Amino acid sequence: FLFGMANSSASLAQQTNYKFKSIRSSDGLINSTIQAIFEDSYGFIWLGTHHGVQRYDGKSFTDFTTEDSDSTGLSHNYINDFCEDENGDIWIATSIGLNRYSREQDRIYHYRWKGENAKDFDNLGVLRVIHDEQKPGTIWITSRGRLIKLNKKTDEVATYTIPANRNPQVLVPLTSSLFPNHLLVGTTELYLFDKSTGELKVVHTLEQTNDLFDNRFNNLAFDPGNENIIWCATGDIWGRGNLGGLLRINLETGDSKIFSMENRPDDIPDRHILTVCFSGPQKLWVGTRNNGVLLYDLGQDRFFNYQYNEYDEGSLVTENAIRSMLVDQSGTLWLGTWGDGVSLLSPARQKFTHYKHLPGVNVGLPDNWITGITEDKNGNIWIGTKSGGLSRFDPVSKTFENHFQEFNTSEDPIEITYVYYDSRDNLWIGTYGHALYRYNPQTGKKIHYPMGDTPHSVSQKRISAVAELVPGEILISTYGGGLNIYTYASDAFRRFVNDPNDSTSIPDNQIWIPFLGDDGNYYVGGNSVAGLIRFNPKTEKFSEPLTRPNFNTFLISLKDSKGKIYIDALSFGLSELFLNDTIRVRPLTDKAGNRIIGGESAAVDARDNIWLGTDNGLVKYDPETRELVRYDPDDGLQGFQFYRFAAHASSSGTMYFGGLNGLNTFDP
Repeated sequence: FLFGMANSSASLAQQTNYKFKSIRSSDGLINSTIQAIFEDSYGFIWLGTHHGVQRYDGKSFTDFTTEDSDSTGLSHNYINDFCEDENGDIWIATSIGLNRYSREQDRIYHYRWKGENAKDFDNLGVLRVIHDEQKPGTIWITSRGRLIKLNKKTDEVATYTIPANRNPQVLVPLTSSLFPNHLLVGTTELYLFDKSTGELKVVHTLEQTNDLFDNRFNNLAFDPGNENIIWCATGDIWGRGNLGGLLRINLETGDSKIFSMENRPDDIPDRHILTVCFSGPQKLWVGTRNNGVLLYDLGQDRFFNYQYNEYDEGSLVTENAIRSMLVDQSGTLWLGTWGDGVSLLSPARQKFTHYKHLPGVNVGLPDNWITGITEDKNGNIWIGTKSGGLSRFDPVSKTFENHFQEFNTSEDPIEITYVYYDSRDNLWIGTYGHALYRYNPQTGKKIHYPMGDTPHSVSQKRISAVAELVPGEILISTYGGGLNIYTYASDAFRRFVNDPNDSTSIPDNQIWIPFLGDDGNYYVGGNSVAGLIRFNPKTEKFSEPLTRPNFNTFLISLKDSKGKIYIDALSFGLSELFLNDTIRVRPLTDKAGNRIIGGESAAVDARDNIWLGTDNGLVKYDPETRELVRYDPDDGLQGFQFYRFAAHASSSGTMYFGGLNGLNTFDP
């Protein structure tokens, strides 16, 4: 049963499967198009929609619309922008009129222009609005063909002409030491505006192909690593034409570089970029017109695309046009869409990285049902699946390399039940129905050990667990075939099955994970018939069941750094096991005295916390303090249900847990 090189796929990177949360009309939004998102100094989030303003306090919305106010209130429901002045009042740009929210009055007032030209501004279409931090009391506004300076204390107005009567979609104060008193104003050209002299200077002109299609500056963000570098969203907001992209400009040197579909076709799926913002020194989020959001990792020079996916409830909302973005004080990313509300990416939901297989996608994890996890000497993680074969995960490059793909070539896929890496650099792969495989990743050679009665076969085709308790000796637990022991020295298996006429034979043929006791004996969890069983490797004799009647079926056994042994019985829960002259089991409880029940998989982290994968989420338990923390899918887990034995604490400290909907990794 020797095979040649095992077929494998090329190593392919899989992007982090971020968990987004959606806010839609059913959650209280008054309109599904979010033109603007703003966070004020009090921590409130302001949403500008096509049907008014909403203020969000983290739990509920307060609405402000023209229908809810009189003639002195909100002038129009089409909201373009927000800013906050030195008094904490919010200035609101609408399609018809400038408005001010009074913090003291908790209401919005339509701003009434003063002076001899006041009527010229009454129905002003306001595109962008900012407060001048250098000159408190000064508000800057853009409208079609104009930049307007308003002194809100004196109501004085000064107007500056924008060339070609264009609509300035960008209005940003500069913080660069090279340009201490300037604004950036963007149309189809980007201008430096000197607030002292009123002079406009062209920084960059975008290429145009058709007067009907505006390849224009839509938004920009300052590079956290260099105050003179800006990243600009360019293109047509309606998705017309074939120009646009992500544009980087160095204001000091004038150098520029475009990232577009033309020069990065595999990375950038959309010509038209509507908005950009940074969530960290190396993380730039890029909102597109039709293809969701891109995350650009500046350090790796790699783009990752996130869109709506009907198979992933944690993906973006259904509308992939990203109109507005914000990273709030908590680090949460807000994505406002053109037609389906808001998507949120919260750091709290990203403690757990989630990898999953998506239908129709041939890269990355080959199957979502994770059945086994182990680690090789190089730190690579090997993952067994129910119907996708075996996959090697490189934690550094975040790439998957898929092996045993023939396990998924038939109508009846071969299910892997357990994977184990031994001291001789071989992987042992237990299956449900096809017995046992031994695989050497370096040479690609694999050996199949079928069910049979020869020295090169095993006693059962259904394997439950594999372990190497002493070097060169591999223990194989089975579902119904007792215990098998393979030794490299003899290159053969020995079988231990129940003999009703021999009280020293194994009491139960259905057994689970073996472990080594300090007394040199092997211990194994049996099914409901036996509970804990002891095996003397010198005499090859088994004990009577040691823990009946209360502790019968043991699925989990693990040791911490101090040598403490923990076991989990199906109905009795997590317990500490004492292997003295008299076997003793001490049930563990939380601070409220509740037993910890439901473990399917388990691993101990570097601080000796026990992590349990259960059928109701992931549990972290500190045996010393009895503190228990439970995590669920809202924290970024693959689901509530974790799978039997699919857990591993890696040599680097990273934890791996698998379930029915993919793989979670995390730093405890």
